[in-house]
Amino acid sequence: MNYKVIENKKIKEFSFGPIKVKELLNDQAFENFSLAKITLDGANDLAFNKKSDLIYYILDGDGEFIIENQVFKVTAGDVVFIPKNTKCQDKGKMTLLAFSNPRFDPNNYEKVDR
Repeated sequence: MNYKVIENKKIKEFSFGPIKVKELLNDQAFENFSLAKITLDGANDLAFNKKSDLIYYILDGDGEFIIENQVFKVTAGDVVFIPKNTKCQDKGKMTLLAFSNPRFDPNNYEKVDR
């Protein structure tokens, strides 16, 4: 595997309503994982990832994850693991690090109609 240093000015940022995503590492050269910083202020859609397991580390704030209809309150320092194909939603005002294995691909992210 090759090493990589990514300068802050080259990191892509996206906004999806209440969600801001700073894509720290999501490169096809690193198929096994990706890393993003997510700022949430509100509620994300109920969805699941068809290919990736997800790990969230809550850096700041608090909120909740609804995973397969179970509600889990979270706060700074907590870790949440969500296996692929698991319906989940997050709500609150928090900043998270998001790890995906394999690499996050939006084509594998599917929203769920309620």
